[in-house]
Amino acid sequence: MATADNPISVVVPAFNSGKTIGKCLEALARQSLLPLEIIVVDDGSTDGTAAAAGRYARVVANVRSKGPAGARNTGAYLARGGIIAFTDSDCIPGCDWLKNMACAFADE
Repeated sequence: MATADNPISVVVPAFNSGKTIGKCLEALARQSLLPLEIIVVDDGSTDGTAAAAGRYARVVANVRSKGPAGARNTGAYLARGGIIAFTDSDCIPGCDWLKNMACAFADE
């Protein structure tokens, strides 16, 4: 299980996701097991994605658009958690998503 010694960071790559990212981040904020941090990597958006995400997450700007894989790698590099979970900006994770994931890591 994720603990203080092994917390979960969530990385969300985003590009022009202003219309969808709010629901994604709201779902992450309602997780039954809260993440240590949520990192949104804004990959050169021009639609206000960063502003929409800033309410819930640390937003990192990718100054050189790298695509989703590059954005995930940037987020993983910056993550402080012992476990890194990835989701996309148009996904709405269920309330036990992180809890269920942490259970797999708790099983030695």
